[in-house]
Formats: sequence, C-alpha cells, structure tokens
Amino acid sequence: MTRVARALCHAWSAGCAVALVVLIGARWLRYTAWSSEPFVDRIVRRLMLIDTQTFLWLWGYAQVELPTIALAATVATLALHRRLPGLLLARGTGVWRLTPLAWALLLTATLAAHYMIDVNPTVAAACATSLALLYVLRATRTPRMLALAVLAVFLAAWLAHAGDAVDRLAIAVWAVALALSERWLVPRVRARELAFGRLLAIIPVNLIPALLPLVVPPSGAVFVGSGLAYSFCEVPDRGTVYATIPVCGSVNADYRACRDGRIVEYDIATKRLVATHRFLSPEFYGRLELLLCLRDEVQVGVQATVYKNQMMIQTAMSFAVADPTRFTPIVAGRELGSALTYDAAHDAVFYVSEFNNLLVRYDRATHQFDDTASQDLINPWHEPITLQPFGGSYSVAPQSVHLGRNRLYVTEWMSGQFAHAIDLTTLRKVASYDMGSGAGLGVSVDPERDRLFVSSLWGLEVFDLKTDALVMRKRLGLGNRPLVIDAARNRLYVSSMVEGKIRILDRDTLAVVGQIPIGIGSRFPYLTRDGRTLFASSAAAHYAFDPDRLVN
Repeated sequence: MTRVARALCHAWSAGCAVALVVLIGARWLRYTAWSSEPFVDRIVRRLMLIDTQTFLWLWGYAQVELPTIALAATVATLALHRRLPGLLLARGTGVWRLTPLAWALLLTATLAAHYMIDVNPTVAAACATSLALLYVLRATRTPRMLALAVLAVFLAAWLAHAGDAVDRLAIAVWAVALALSERWLVPRVRARELAFGRLLAIIPVNLIPALLPLVVPPSGAVFVGSGLAYSFCEVPDRGTVYATIPVCGSVNADYRACRDGRIVEYDIATKRLVATHRFLSPEFYGRLELLLCLRDEVQVGVQATVYKNQMMIQTAMSFAVADPTRFTPIVAGRELGSALTYDAAHDAVFYVSEFNNLLVRYDRATHQFDDTASQDLINPWHEPITLQPFGGSYSVAPQSVHLGRNRLYVTEWMSGQFAHAIDLTTLRKVASYDMGSGAGLGVSVDPERDRLFVSSLWGLEVFDLKTDALVMRKRLGLGNRPLVIDAARNRLYVSSMVEGKIRILDRDTLAVVGQIPIGIGSRFPYLTRDGRTLFASSAAAHYAFDPDRLVN
C-alpha cells in the first residue's frame, strides 16, 4: 500500500471513529439533564436528526440492496481470496494487527450499523462500563486477582440491576466473553485491535435479548398465533379482538410477499381464532398495519399499497363489522393513511402520511374530507440518500385525541423535532411541543393526568398539558411505539420494536416497574377494554398476558 493510500485510510478511519462516538454520545446525552442547556440542546437536536436519518434510510436501503451487497462481497472475497489475508491482517512481534485498509473497512461498517451497539441500553451500558473499568484497572496496574474480583462484583451489580432474565443472560455471556478474551487474546492481539474487537462484540451481545425470545417465549405468555401481529383493536361489545397479520415486510411488499396478509379475530376469553378476513388480491395489495376499530366498521392502514396497477404508496381500507365481505379498498386516498385515529365527539377519522404534510379529517356523517390542518404542518425535508424533497412526515395513534381539550396531537416522524396540537373544531394548530429527538414514532394522551407522551426513536418525551412544558425525557430501547395506558393499575406499557422489549412504567413517576422480553419486531400492544388482557407480538408470534401477573 502506498503512503498516500495509507494516509487516506487513516484519515477515513479517524473520521468514522469520531462520527461513531458523536452519534452514540448524542443519543445518550439527549436523555440527561445536561441536554436541557440551550447551547447543548442546539447541538444535540441537530445530531439527533442525523442519527435518526442514518438509521432509517441506511436500514431501509440495506433491506432493498442486501442481495446485491452480499453478491458483491462474495465476488470480491473469491477474487481476492489469496491476497485478502495480507490486505487485512499483519503479524509482527508475535501479535496480530489490522492493516489501515482493514481499519477503514471495519470502521465504515461499524458506523453504518452504529444503532446496533446500544439497541438495548441496559446491556450496552453494562458492556461499555465494564470495558472502561477493565482498562482503568489495567492502567493502574491493579493486581490480577484483585482486578478480576472488582470486575466480577461490578458485573454482578449489573446482573442485579437488569430488568429481566434475558438481559441478565446477555450480561452473563458478556462476562464470559470478556474473561475468554482476557485469557486467550491479550497475548496474541495488539491492544488497539483487542479494544476494537471487544467493542464489536457488544453488538451480538446486544442482540441476544432481542432474538432469544423469538425461540423461547416470554414467561407468562399465552400463545395466540404465529407471525407478527402488527396491531390490535376491539369493537365494543363484540367479545373479540382484531389483529393485522401483514406477513410481508415494510420495504419488500410486492404481491408475492404480501398476498397471505390477513386480518384475524380472536375470542378474548378463550384466545382462540374465530375468524379470518382476507382482502388482498393481484388488483389490491400491500402491507396491512395499523387498525382502528369503530362500532360499525374497521379501518386499516395499508403500507406500500398497489391498487389497479397504480402505486398508492399508502392508504387506508375499511370493512363492515357486520359483513366483512363489504370492504372499501381505498378510503383515505393516495399517500394518506399510514396512521389514523378517531375523534369520537365529532364522529371523524383523521389520516396522516409518512411522506407529506397532509392531515385530513373524514367526517363519517357527511362523507366529506377536510385538509385544513395540513397548511399548518408544512415541514420540508430531504431523504438523505437520493435527496428527494418531501413536505412533511407525521404520525398519530388511536390514543392521540384528548376530548377534554378538544385537541388532536400529531408528531413529526422522519426529520421530526416537534409535536403539535390541532383544535378539533377549527382544525388549526394551537400549540407545538419541542421534543428535539429527531423522530417521533407516535403520540399518546393521558387525559386524567393531562400529559402528552411522544414516543421517539430512542426514548420518551413527556409534556405537561397544563403548561405545555417538557417535564421529562426517558431513555428507552430502539424504536419506541405509542404507549398504552393502564389506568386501573396505574401503569404505562411501551414497546421498543428493535430492542424487542415491552417496558412497564409507573404512570406517575415513569419508573420501570417491569419488563416483557417479547422479542424483536414488537409493534402495538393492546390492552382490552375490560383491562383483563394485554395482547402483544414479536416478529415470530403474538401472545396474551394477564396484566396482574406482569409485575411482582
């Protein structure tokens, strides 16, 4: 390798390392008291936008291009198989080290997958702090046995702190991996490479709590059905719960992948399947997602919709409760309906879009659409890969309406920094809430406590609606969905999709009082109207839980 090439590799590696530290540091800093300082807030809020965009779009494009990337990597490996070890590894003075090219490639890959380092904040913190402690003990030349004892006590404290058995297992695996690396790798690998290898090892350890529950169901779970149930809803006095089974993914959603998508009904008392409703065909298909149950009809958000060979992007469909064969494929229109909610006082449904500023009200009595609110929600942004411009991106949830205040709450989704309150009568924006988290996945209102909860990519922002002030930020896992309020038990349930966890929070203090390690893919948990059953799902299966047995 020439001197110039070596210098370029070093410069690129340094840039990647700095970016990695800044992105991970920003999302941890955001959920501390320090980020409330105006100067810090101005910097961190911009970094949170970059953080969310690098996650969302790199992940999305990777899903589409993964076969091409894998093929290119395979071809390159085969073509260079004889030279590859020499290009990536070198050995001197009895220890292995990475070449500048290897450092550049590995740091690039690590930066692209930066979100995987702290998918699970408990496990990531245990790994990172134990690594820091290990290097402090080594730097101070602490006697070996004493250092091991200190590290063992430290990791035991993390085991006691962990919120569930799966997190504890992951921390135990990390302790074993750390011990083995200390025993076998310290004499054979240069210190810099060893430190980086340990950093990379945090990724698979982080994924243990997300993936293991897909094979071993969580404690107390009653199996209801196989596959992801994206969302649930319940028609009053019917005795059943509806669930969307999308089958296909959100990125690859052609007819072949989605054709088995369906909506099912389960008897709430017995948890048994009582009906299956199929609506998709070569003429109309997409990914079935968010459900909204009304007394006489059910509406469903449909992602990546194709209708009569036209790409609708997003829409909502509906079917009659009394006769599901009577269904309307396109209720909301093109590029509208990715999320929806209901205003019971005015018998109206609201629809929003992920890729524009539309917030449209549908009056069920007059069958009229009104997009007055859209004029207040223009928020231009650019998709960072192709630089395609968009006018906004919004999300709502079934629990986004506060009838006592006559308001609907929406949050900016992609490139999001604010949530907004919309007057249900005038349909104009009347208040805004600076969440500054980079992406709001949904909003929930607690009318009794007069609180607004914004679920963001990395945590939860809480606003007091009496003063419209931000009262708390809480760091959670990755991909947090709108929370569910359990008023009878004074609890909140928050699902972290990528982390694969449902946290149970105290309704007043927001302290974590329990966890359900359900597995990666969890979307919208649902507490039945009588409060006796919590339905939830992972990517592998959906379950029912007795809420009274979830907290010891």
